[in-house]
Amino acid sequence: EVATGLEVFDVLGHVSSSSIDNMTITVRPRSGSRDIDLSTSVLELSDGSNKYVLSWDSTVFVAAPASTGMFASAAFDDLTAGEFGIIELKDADGSCDGTTPVINRGDKVAITVNVSATFGGISERTKITGRVVPEEGAAGIISFRSPASLTDEVYDLQ
Repeated sequence: EVATGLEVFDVLGHVSSSSIDNMTITVRPRSGSRDIDLSTSVLELSDGSNKYVLSWDSTVFVAAPASTGMFASAAFDDLTAGEFGIIELKDADGSCDGTTPVINRGDKVAITVNVSATFGGISERTKITGRVVPEEGAAGIISFRSPASLTDEVYDLQ
């Protein structure tokens, strides 16, 4: 927990048409971590049948979530299957921006994934595993099973 690397502390999913269409993976540096440049990080996701490796799309960066909610953000609009975006949630020193998304002590960001483009949507009872892998340090681990019934609009997945 005190080594260099990323910690995943929340995964949220947005539901549309009976499947999860967008997802946010909230990360922060581990307590003893050096600065982490998310532009050189990769996001690995698997549904057990396919593995996807996503890299940062430098055109998809949002400085703060919209007042209408995180999933109303432009951080999903132009993402393709091989890309993730970033929503800055907390960055006291201004180190994380659309040019250099570097996070350090105390920073929190949400990595955004257009699940419809990547997986074709995530249906009920689907096991998803993955990692947010920084260039240096320990990866943040993702593991969840989607709910048995997708009746709400937003789910806390991990």
